[in-house]
Amino acid sequence: MQRASVWVGCGVVVLLAMNFCVENVFIAKSTKFEADALQRRSRSMPEVEMPRDAFVITMNNASGWQAALELQRGFEIENMQVLLGHAGNESRLPLYNRYVMQTGRTDDLQIGNLNMLGCLESHREVWTRIRRTSYVFEHDAKPSVDGKRIVQSLLGDNRGSAWSVMLLSAREFVTGEHSSVGELSETCKNCIAFGTRGYIVTKAGAKILLDNYNPPVVQVDAYMSLLNTYHANFTLVWARLSPVDWIPQPSTVQDLSEWKSLNRWMKSPR
Repeated sequence: MQRASVWVGCGVVVLLAMNFCVENVFIAKSTKFEADALQRRSRSMPEVEMPRDAFVITMNNASGWQAALELQRGFEIENMQVLLGHAGNESRLPLYNRYVMQTGRTDDLQIGNLNMLGCLESHREVWTRIRRTSYVFEHDAKPSVDGKRIVQSLLGDNRGSAWSVMLLSAREFVTGEHSSVGELSETCKNCIAFGTRGYIVTKAGAKILLDNYNPPVVQVDAYMSLLNTYHANFTLVWARLSPVDWIPQPSTVQDLSEWKSLNRWMKSPR
């Protein structure tokens, strides 16, 4: 039986509350360099084991399965699950996070509303179900042209390394010292990479994500990035050429707290 479950929102919206995620930062795009690299690699594509399991986090059972079936075809996935999530529960947040939700965020890592918390909790639910290296997608993901070949190349780039999470649609937010991993992927140690529309997580990576989860204090993207910086056994890599495209949809986690802060500043005596 097909089962499903939805969260009330995932993604990160900053400053001007764009439609989805961090639209005012650099988005990983295809460049001629990466396209040429894929073309060269395709002539001798590495033999790698592709993920056979996948999870889609969605807001609607019907549209979630529609997206899931397209992803399943595009990436030739054997086992697909669709999960419906839930709104975040404020009682699970530390007191400081409740204060941030009331007064407005001071940086983009913070959880600014219960939808952001629901997003994080939904990803956590997926991590509890990881039995082997698996795809995780959000409801607005779809395969890009050559998506499967790109994933194969990314896995080839990282073959033999102990990576934990591979972001398939990443946005670099905080600049840091990046290093290339092969031709199509990168990593760093002191940066925040936003973009959980699609990623691959290993079983070991999922365990680290679960072991360090409580208390939930930052958004899911930021949480992975902080583990990458501070956890000795967690490594985050991201795609320079994305195998995942975006199905345009309104954001469910829009955070207007920055507007509140700006409004307070404008009304304050100066």
